[in-house]
Amino acid sequence: MVPWSTAASFENIAPFPYFDLGEYRFPYGTRGAFVPTVADASPYPEGMVYTARHKVSTTGQGDAHDVTTVVSQSIAAAKQRAGVATVFVVGSTAAMTTIEFEPGAIADLNRLLETLAPRAGRYEHHLRWGDDNGSSHARAALIGPSVSVPFADGELLLGTWQQIMLLECDTRARTRELVVQIVGQ
Repeated sequence: MVPWSTAASFENIAPFPYFDLGEYRFPYGTRGAFVPTVADASPYPEGMVYTARHKVSTTGQGDAHDVTTVVSQSIAAAKQRAGVATVFVVGSTAAMTTIEFEPGAIADLNRLLETLAPRAGRYEHHLRWGDDNGSSHARAALIGPSVSVPFADGELLLGTWQQIMLLECDTRARTRELVVQIVGQ
């Protein structure tokens, strides 16, 4: 068995993703792993990644939008039967999550966010930039800008009462860009 430290020669490796280490051994005698080469830099055949962009107009902090239908339509447009849909909102003051999209659950989430990051709180962001959306950045960071949902037979694998939601965290109305990227077959 070749020792780990000499298992591969790194002298002739081109920058990623165009490299080929050939045949080599890992510690304890295990063999190979997927190593991308020019011929197979992506594990998906061409056309297996589909990206759609959508615009969503919001009214300000706490405004919620059910975007499940938009994601389902993107899957249909991609003509893919199974895979993962990632939904990403562009910007640092909006968030994506899943929730039972009904007024009570949305009010509960907004009340929780007001407790964790009160709009009237003291934020260094306000002092530095002279604006009023420090709570917006904090709320968006807590939730995150994206959600990934698997799909099979062309249908999102969501629970009965689970929808994909865009939540506006900024203190003013915005037009948001929603990016839906589908990876599948």
